[in-house]
Amino acid sequence: MEIFLLIIGYFVLSFAYKSYKRGQAIKTLQQLAKEYEEEKRNNPFQIRAVKATLETDEFDYEVLEVQMKGLIECHEDECDVVNIIRIDDITDERMPLLCSHESFQMEDSRVFMFKSDEQSLPYKETIITNWIPIGSAPLMFIEPPRSGMRKLEFKVYIVESSTQKILEESTYTLQHRFEDIGYLEANENTEKFEKALIQIAMLVSASDGSMDQDEANIIKDWATKRLDYYREEFQDDEKVRLNSYIRGSYQQVSNNELDLHDILIRANDYTSMAQKLEIFEMSLDVARSDGVADEMELKVIRTISDVLHLDANRARAMIDKSLPISMHAGAVNTDILLGIDVTMSEKEVKKILREQYQKWNARVTSSDDEIRGQAEKMLELIAETRKKYS
Repeated sequence: MEIFLLIIGYFVLSFAYKSYKRGQAIKTLQQLAKEYEEEKRNNPFQIRAVKATLETDEFDYEVLEVQMKGLIECHEDECDVVNIIRIDDITDERMPLLCSHESFQMEDSRVFMFKSDEQSLPYKETIITNWIPIGSAPLMFIEPPRSGMRKLEFKVYIVESSTQKILEESTYTLQHRFEDIGYLEANENTEKFEKALIQIAMLVSASDGSMDQDEANIIKDWATKRLDYYREEFQDDEKVRLNSYIRGSYQQVSNNELDLHDILIRANDYTSMAQKLEIFEMSLDVARSDGVADEMELKVIRTISDVLHLDANRARAMIDKSLPISMHAGAVNTDILLGIDVTMSEKEVKKILREQYQKWNARVTSSDDEIRGQAEKMLELIAETRKKYS
């Protein structure tokens, strides 16, 4: 009988213990669930945008940097995702921001979009406690609908790569002032821009004393491609208009009737930054088309950059790429080449020389023979210029 009671007692105690442990486990799970829900409330997925400077080997530029933090939930550990950033102008009505750099464009469109490389989230529920950058909008390439103070809405999507499912999304608004005119304003002055670009290109062509056929072909090719901006039913009329600009500009340049500085000053009032860069790129294309860059062409290129208020570092990087030192004819005017102006202080000159030295010194060990040769020549010219201003 005693043994029977002991057995019964054992099972009762065992059942009670298991019930206790089960209760404790349930309480633990409930506590974990409660803590997880609290963590979700305390760390919701969110984004913000801040003004920052992005440094590159060629030049630095201002950006609107997008950052994120908080909880991202996925269906498994080691989940591959991409970050997508869209920006709309919501000042008056919802309008997209456009971008002149193809790395920040939607496919087959000039609408701004940033898509990150694929990255892996370590856990099924990944919590990012500090703000981290996930992408940026380079301001020199961004075109708002209109100039002035604009209200921008940033939207970020975290997308699962395998399923294309949106895991998280968040929005953020920011006020930013754009000094250059927007694309709606630029569209209202499209014909003025096209005429100014052709006139400036003709003046670059004539700056070395003659207008070569190769240079004329560059301008004609641009006009042909430009027709794609117009609906098909209007292209014949637009072709006649653009050809009339080419013929008229050629005649005016031949008769010395065009003033470059005056055209550029007026162009500042009706061109967007993207259009200014297009004018500058066209000028570089014309200057390099004959394979030789002489001092007068470089002076004209420098004038275009200065009067259109292009970023100096960006303009120099474009010149270095389009008109390498190997193309320069005769004695090289190092001041023009390096962007040194007689109005600059000694401190400003030294700053430019220091920046140029760092830039070209980093390339002197390049495996590319052409880049290495250009770097070596540029370092020689920088050394000569230092002596000149020492």
